Amino acid sequence: MKRALLNYINHRLEQTTSEPMEQLVYISAKLSIIASPVAWGVKRMDSEDMLYLNKKGAERFLTNHGRKNDYLYPLYKNVKIAFD
Repeated sequence: MKRALLNYINHRLEQTTSEPMEQLVYISAKLSIIASPVAWGVKRMDSEDMLYLNKKGAERFLTNHGRKNDYLYPLYKNVKIAFD
């Protein structure tokens, strides 16, 4: 399934008629498939975010101390892409 999805994304990125914003969406989708998060954050609506080096720690915090509007999000390493 992952390979088929990557093939579809690559096909869409190779089309020269795609709008730049559409290509950006596909680039983001591809990065989310091929990249692994370097850390995890817990977004808390009423205080500062909590950062964790692994998903399990962030999930544990949400289970023990989370409120209904708190959520988990991945943090990826920055990638610089040069557009010619």
